[in-house]
Amino acid sequence: MTTRNESTPNPPGLTCAGRHRSPASSGKTIRHRIHRGGDRNANSALYQIVITRMASHDETRRYVARRRAEGLNTGEIVRCLKRYVARQVFHHLPQTA
Repeated sequence: MTTRNESTPNPPGLTCAGRHRSPASSGKTIRHRIHRGGDRNANSALYQIVITRMASHDETRRYVARRRAEGLNTGEIVRCLKRYVARQVFHHLPQTA
């Protein structure tokens, strides 16, 4: 699994799936809030894909182990994986005019 430079812009599919990041930092904690105007069904599908991959996909299991060693909790790891999956899935969706 490759990491992504956080300064690059979000693809359009992330916004409609509710995975677009907005800054929500306070003090020394740097956090991002997801876009709440997204599609609930798309978000639910992404969640199911991520949970299944965390349980059965070897590359995702290694990624989860590495991120846990970095100190991330399960929710943060799921958030990162949902963004990754959304970027993968978006390229396979038909483009509308």
